[in-house]
Amino acid sequence: KKKDKPIARMEIAIEMTNQPRVVTSILTAETPKGPGDILEAVVQIDGYGAFRVPKRYLKTDKQEGAQMQPITIADAKVEKKTITLQGRPLNVIDVIATDAQGRKIKAAVSEDVPPLALVSCETEDLRMQLDAWGLDAKTRIDSKPKSMCCWIFGL
Repeated sequence: KKKDKPIARMEIAIEMTNQPRVVTSILTAETPKGPGDILEAVVQIDGYGAFRVPKRYLKTDKQEGAQMQPITIADAKVEKKTITLQGRPLNVIDVIATDAQGRKIKAAVSEDVPPLALVSCETEDLRMQLDAWGLDAKTRIDSKPKSMCCWIFGL
């Protein structure tokens, strides 16, 4: 909690062939609809120290809303099941559906992994996988974050 409001930390690691891994750790307000305003963001590129993203870059345009793409669920295959992830049982809903362009999407979601509830997602372009969740999750950021200006100038 921060100022008596629920918060959540999400960490996203992006790994691409022949590129250094980039880890972004985000502290966000937790709302009934999922993540709210971003309160803090820290980025670390493999081989470099971490930096804190200035707050002015964390503001979102409330008029724009989320950039979500709808999926067609009329023809979706939906299956509830329990999986084991990191030695812990997790209730998930597997969904196979199509996006607005007719491309196949496979996803697994669970209300037990807030704030996004996303366990995995796979399309022809990307694959996302939940590695850890809850109070036992460990960060992949291995250095104390600097301000972005100090990071850029190597101070």
